[in-house]
Amino acid sequence: MQPDRLAERHTSRTLDADPHLADRLLDGADDTQAEQLLTVYSRAASHPAFRGRLDTHLTDLCIRHHWQLSPHIVTTATRTDHPTPLATALDAITTNPATTLDDLDALYSRFPHTSHRLATAAARLANTLTRRYHSLAEANPDAHLPDLASALHNLSVDLGAVGLREEALTGAQEAVTIRRSLAEANPNLFGPALQQSLDITAWLEGLEP
Repeated sequence: MQPDRLAERHTSRTLDADPHLADRLLDGADDTQAEQLLTVYSRAASHPAFRGRLDTHLTDLCIRHHWQLSPHIVTTATRTDHPTPLATALDAITTNPATTLDDLDALYSRFPHTSHRLATAAARLANTLTRRYHSLAEANPDAHLPDLASALHNLSVDLGAVGLREEALTGAQEAVTIRRSLAEANPNLFGPALQQSLDITAWLEGLEP
């Protein structure tokens, strides 16, 4: 029978007594094992008898091993009854200047198109990506303007999802400006993207202020 509350209680007690057990288990674990460990840890942290006691340990584990666990943090957060420690880890990874742009892009690609519980985390990550691409585009616009436009488009969608209409509209309009310029030079490549940003802009303009 699932969930197995007795097993989860035992796991919770074991992890509470030895917070670094999970680190040792992750050493040499393959992708499937890492995903299973995170799932079990999340269930243990949500056990009523231990709610709150394992949160910091789980968050810190995800941050320490984000290169290994990032592919599974988002997925687990959408399934668990207690996503708070995972969402906290996502925010820490997102705001850490040492997290590479490639890692941020890969993490963002893991987010579902719509998720109420991860909407705020997605908006924060999209904002971080936009700021990174802004800096790159200022230094080398030919190479990075398309990436910046995509980041702005995603940011506008995510900000709209959390009710920040004005901020979302600003991002959407900037994406339209960039994509219109790109589409004038290469309509076949950038025309569809321009239409997407125009659609988002029209949707945001139609929302109640």
